[in-house]
Amino acid sequence: MHTTKWTTTAAAAIGGALLLAACGGGDGGSQEASRSSRAEGRRDLASTEATFCKGAKKIYEGFTAGGQSAGKGEELFETARALEAPAAIADDWQITLDALEPLVNPTAHPDVDLQTAQETGVLDRVGTYIGTTCGIG
Repeated sequence: MHTTKWTTTAAAAIGGALLLAACGGGDGGSQEASRSSRAEGRRDLASTEATFCKGAKKIYEGFTAGGQSAGKGEELFETARALEAPAAIADDWQITLDALEPLVNPTAHPDVDLQTAQETGVLDRVGTYIGTTCGIG
């Protein structure tokens, strides 16, 4: 039962967060140096987002293609832990992973549980980000 709950919740949470990772914008400016700096920042952000989205897609596909087994769930969770989340969702991503960890590792005692993460909107923000940016959902 925990594995199915983990699979459903984690896939939704991780999938949603990854979608939003691809979104990166900047405001307009008139100075050439400022434009160059913003362009470089957007390239860095796009690179981080692309890497994050690629990893998130791998995780999501792993869950939908048989992540119900305990060993596969643990493997996918470790993959999720290794991802560097874009700054826009970095804190929420960490909270999501911490809240989901007891579903994979029953001896884990995170500061935030899954219910609290859901009630405070963390899972929704992560899910929306992944869904919008990475096209996962």
